[in-house]
Amino acid sequence: GCLHSSLVDRVELVSGEEVQTVDVVRIVRDEEGVSSLKGLYPCGEGAGYAGGIMSAALDGYHVARAIMERFAQSIRLPLGGAGARRATERGFCSMHSIMLCITPLRHRYAMTPLPKERLSFCFFSSTIPNLHINALTLGRLLQKMARLFGTDGVRGVANVELTPELAFKLGYAAAKYFGREVSCPKIIIGRDTRRSGQMLESALAAGICSAGGNAHLLGVMPTPAVSFLTSEVKANAGVVISASHNPFEDNGIKFFSQTGHKLPDAVEDEIAAIVAAPIDYTQAVSGSSVGQIIHEKDLSALYIKHILSTAYAKLNGLKIVMDCSNGANSEIAPVILRSLGAEVVAIFNEPNGININNGCGSTHLEALQKKVVEVGAHVGIANDGDADRCLAVDENGEAMDGDQIMLICALELMKRNKLHDNMLVTTVMSNVGLHQAMKAHGGKTVKTAVGDRYVLEEMLKHNYSIGGEQSGHIIFSEFAKTGDGILTAVQLLCAMVRNNKPLSEMGAVMTKFPQILLNVRVKNKNGWEEKAAIQEVIKKYQDELGENGQILVRASGTEPLIRIMAEGPKQERLEQIANAIADVVTKELA
Repeated sequence: GCLHSSLVDRVELVSGEEVQTVDVVRIVRDEEGVSSLKGLYPCGEGAGYAGGIMSAALDGYHVARAIMERFAQSIRLPLGGAGARRATERGFCSMHSIMLCITPLRHRYAMTPLPKERLSFCFFSSTIPNLHINALTLGRLLQKMARLFGTDGVRGVANVELTPELAFKLGYAAAKYFGREVSCPKIIIGRDTRRSGQMLESALAAGICSAGGNAHLLGVMPTPAVSFLTSEVKANAGVVISASHNPFEDNGIKFFSQTGHKLPDAVEDEIAAIVAAPIDYTQAVSGSSVGQIIHEKDLSALYIKHILSTAYAKLNGLKIVMDCSNGANSEIAPVILRSLGAEVVAIFNEPNGININNGCGSTHLEALQKKVVEVGAHVGIANDGDADRCLAVDENGEAMDGDQIMLICALELMKRNKLHDNMLVTTVMSNVGLHQAMKAHGGKTVKTAVGDRYVLEEMLKHNYSIGGEQSGHIIFSEFAKTGDGILTAVQLLCAMVRNNKPLSEMGAVMTKFPQILLNVRVKNKNGWEEKAAIQEVIKKYQDELGENGQILVRASGTEPLIRIMAEGPKQERLEQIANAIADVVTKELA
């Protein structure tokens, strides 16, 4: 693929036993988004083949970034299997480099684009087994490998994958990006309670200061609080150091724009490109232009005041068990609920750096369910580690998921004439019972892909009032730009008080249909949608279920799996349907 000049110093073509060097290649896009070459000066026969593959198949920016970030100290493109193997054996390739063998088939014209069906590929590396794939598959593989940002920021095991060095570069890149229109960008940083949080906070802040920005440290702060405060204090960006509901060993870094919204992919990719480029300290800021680290101590009060302002009822008389997940809401959540008049029994609110999400919070409701019954509480509330999720437990100790919470809150908004277009935004994973209950009460639902960013996109596009996921990520667009666990809890509790009903009765308005989930391991998950037999069996059973169920089939994002979800009124029939679809998937993709 084409190699981006900011990411690599040179490309070496290995042909037979000789190493030939060419100048750096720049990637250029025309109006149709097609990649082409500029600045390629070939040496010998090999350049023709290199030019062919570059123009034929891949987006080289992703290729370069993938190889450089994952394996790299050098990039070499060997020509021909035998030559590549000899080059590997003779040590032309370092231990951490990749040899990409490009074998032209029946094509002999230098610099002529080669059709992808006439190319085969091999990886040669001391750490990677030989791999034969076609151009399209290679492009997908490297494009996926390339992206620094995942669905919710940059994640990894702290100090192993998410290192202080990477945190420094992310801080530097963020200050460079958000400092394009201001000389000294103001960037606020919040974190959850993980032990690695302070280490990464220090590195991130140092990177921001190195690029001329000011780092405002909020200390332990929920993700939704950072989103709110970013716009409230007129910061140029906000950063959260958290891995949400993951174990304490993991951590993550995600950014908010000055409006408090998560960054779009395009902006994340621009920041990633700055991260990938070496820092030129000959052009670095110095003296009084170096940024400052400022410790903010009172900004949590602004967030607490904001959440309290959203309550439309007092919670006097309610006894609430609050599971803080030993996370970012350990201090704030009990304060908010008590300020509204509730009697609060706080559990898992003593973080020690290694107990976040450990047998508690929204992913482990068992202790909360037991505590609610034990103390005779009216309701239990659970947040996750960074407090952007909320799940609940009724007075009988029965768990209530995000679908049920969304429904209760949406119907209450309808009563108050505050549900725009009477619409609730859900994902394809939401239970059929949710859609039927909304319809029965005169409301409507719309489905998006899985992920709170897709829910928010739909909400912003049509100015919808509420949307969320079964997992408890719920967004109230009047008050927040991201999922907010304690805000959701306050809205749910106010609805309970307004209706003067126990949570079990309010939740019963929705009939939860059984769901069957199957994972089918396959050789190659790519292109499963194009298999006619798979589409036919899905349609067959979706037609059978009609409005009383749904079939959802999708490829795993991380494993060679096809995930099958069948939902409907009868468990036994769903098992038969899911297994029938799994049999076809296995046959077609074995």
